[in-house]
Amino acid sequence: MITVEPQKANRLIHSGQVMLLSSRLEMRANLMAVNWVTWISCDPPLLGVSIAPSCFTHKILRQSGDFVLCIPDASQVSLVHEVGTISGHSLDKFRVFDVPTHWGQMVKALTLTYSIGAMECEVVDYQKIGDHGFFVAQVLYAGAEESVWDGRWMPEAELLFYVGGDRYLAGGRIVQPKVRVDYYTLRDRRLKREQEARDLFDAPSRRIPEDLR
Repeated sequence: MITVEPQKANRLIHSGQVMLLSSRLEMRANLMAVNWVTWISCDPPLLGVSIAPSCFTHKILRQSGDFVLCIPDASQVSLVHEVGTISGHSLDKFRVFDVPTHWGQMVKALTLTYSIGAMECEVVDYQKIGDHGFFVAQVLYAGAEESVWDGRWMPEAELLFYVGGDRYLAGGRIVQPKVRVDYYTLRDRRLKREQEARDLFDAPSRRIPEDLR
């Protein structure tokens, strides 16, 4: 057996289900991939999420107090990997990655439109444990796509499990993202989105006539 450093032993249990955590504070929204999630209680329905204080999501949750855990399937592996490897401190992931969303039922955070499941959560407790922050949250609303849910997930759901690097397990097979994310690609994509927004705003057909200003 190969020895593993205790500080890296978390990699031995990294293969938890991957979810996308959506958070929002006023006009600023963020999205990150998480798999350090644990169920705590059924009555009331409580779960816990462990997030490093250096993450932008940590900062948002400390102030906003709510979030949505969106459950992706294998078809979203590229999005999962992209938002899981890039910081949201200086990048609007929703805009850069063109993530479709809709309003939730009970919280301010946005729900991903193409998720196969979602849990809207309200933070009820917070503890600093080691080098991570642990958010305890109550599930206020939960939903799942009926085509892959019959009270439990069907095999067709193809839930994603992280196994390290850029490898994910879904439906008993390894799946990998089709794109490689780097800073320059994201910068160019962000600049393109900003230019498109300026062009739309400055289009002659959308300018306000002088006599109406």
